Amino acid sequence: MDKMCRNDYFIFDGDKIPGISLQLTSNSKYKPNFNCTVKFRTAQPSQRLIITIEIMDITDCPGDSLRIYDGTTLLNKDSKQQCGSATSFTFTSSTTQVSMIFISNSAVESSGFQAAMALHFPMIASCPQSLGLFQSPVCSLQWNTVGTTVAGAANGVAGVTLNRLNRPRDVFLNSDNTLTIADTANNRVQKWTIGAASGVTVAGQANGAVGNGLSQLSSPTGVIVDETSTVLVVDDINDRVQSWPFTAVQGTTVAGAGGNGAGNNQFRRPFGIARNANTRTLYISDSLNHRVMRYLAGAAVGAVIAGGAGAGNANNQLNFPTGIYFDQTSNSLIIANRNNHNIVRWVIGAATRTVLAGSAAGAPGGTAALLRNPDGVTLDSAKNLYVADTGNNRIQLFKVGQTNGITIAGVPGLPNANPSSLRSPSAVKVDSQGNLYVADTINNRIQKFTCNQS
Repeated sequence: MDKMCRNDYFIFDGDKIPGISLQLTSNSKYKPNFNCTVKFRTAQPSQRLIITIEIMDITDCPGDSLRIYDGTTLLNKDSKQQCGSATSFTFTSSTTQVSMIFISNSAVESSGFQAAMALHFPMIASCPQSLGLFQSPVCSLQWNTVGTTVAGAANGVAGVTLNRLNRPRDVFLNSDNTLTIADTANNRVQKWTIGAASGVTVAGQANGAVGNGLSQLSSPTGVIVDETSTVLVVDDINDRVQSWPFTAVQGTTVAGAGGNGAGNNQFRRPFGIARNANTRTLYISDSLNHRVMRYLAGAAVGAVIAGGAGAGNANNQLNFPTGIYFDQTSNSLIIANRNNHNIVRWVIGAATRTVLAGSAAGAPGGTAALLRNPDGVTLDSAKNLYVADTGNNRIQLFKVGQTNGITIAGVPGLPNANPSSLRSPSAVKVDSQGNLYVADTINNRIQKFTCNQS
C-alpha cells in the first residue's frame, strides 16, 4: 500500500481494461507511520469515479482516520472523516478526481525513533466495470522544440490584467489540469486552467498592489499547492512564506515570522520551496543566507538543513540557492546552486553535498557540461534531471548518471519571444506524460513543450 502513496494519479478510462480493486483483509492491517495519499483520476472529463468502501475498522481513533476528497471538497460523511468501525458506503464523485488520505498520528519519540500508531484498514475500494485502468503512453525523452503558450501573452508582453503575467518565476502543476503561477512582478499568485484565456488570482491582490499585509505579497518567487488546495508561496521581499487556504482572501505566515535576518525564524530573500507531502515538512531556499531551511509541520522556527556556512564552493557550502526539489526516494534535496553555476544533491541530515550537474569548481559556461546561473530544477519519475539554465536561456536534460546535458527547450544565443525561444527561464516542471512547463520569465509567459510519446 505504501507504494501507492505518491503524487501521481492512478488514471481510469472506461474504454480500456476492466476495473480494479484494492483489498486489505483482516489479516493484512495497514499501519502507516506517515500520512498516505492515494489518488485516482478519470482519463476523460465526462467520466466519474464510483468508490465503494465495504469494510473499514480503525483501531486508533480519532488519532488515525481516512479522509476522502472529491476534487478539493472533503466528503461530507458524518464528521467528515471515517473513523473507527464503519458500515459500508458507496459514493459517485462529482469531479474527475478522488483522493483518499490515510491519516496517521505517528509521533517522533525523544530518542529519535518514529513510533507508528496502529492503523487498521481492512477494506475494499473498487471501481465498476465501466471504469478501467488506463496505461499512459511513455515519454520518448524527445520534445517538440516549438513551444505553446499556456499562460500569459504569446508575444511576451507583460501586464497586470488577468490575461497577462509579469516576470513569472515559478509554476506548479495541479492535478486538475491547472497551473499555479508565481506572478512575481505583479505581486500575486495566479491559477490558470490550461487552454484558458486568463487566470484567477488565488493569493495577493489581483491588481498587482504590493505590500506586507496578510492579504498582500511582494515579489513572490516560489509556489506549491498541497492536497487541500492550500497555496504555499515564498513571499520574497517580505522574507516570509505564506499559507493561503483555498478561497481565502488572506494568508498566514508559516515560516519567516521573524522578518529579515539570519536567525532560524528569519530569511534573507527566500526563493524556492519544496514539501514532503507525507510529513508536511517544508524546505525553503534562503538565498542571501546561502542555506536551505527545514520547517517541520506547525513549527514556528526552522533548522538549517543544507549550507549555512556562508557563500562558497566548499562541499558544506551553497552560493545563493534558488529552486529546490525534494526527492522522496533518496530523502534528499536537489538544489539549484545559482551563483556556483551547478546543481547539487544534499541528503537530509548530511553535512555535505554532491554535484549532479554543472561545474564542481563553480565555473559558468554554455557547453553541454556547464550551466550559467540556473534557477529551476526538477526530476521525472525515472530520476532524470531537468534544469532551467537561466543564464543560457535553455532547458537542459541530464539523464541518470550523465554529466553532459541535452538542450530540450530554448535556443541558446537567441533570447526572444519566438515560440521556440526562452528568455531567462526560472522554473521547469514535468507532467506525468513528460510534457514540460517552463516559467519563461522575461517573456512573461508559461511555455509548454510537448513530449513525443512512444
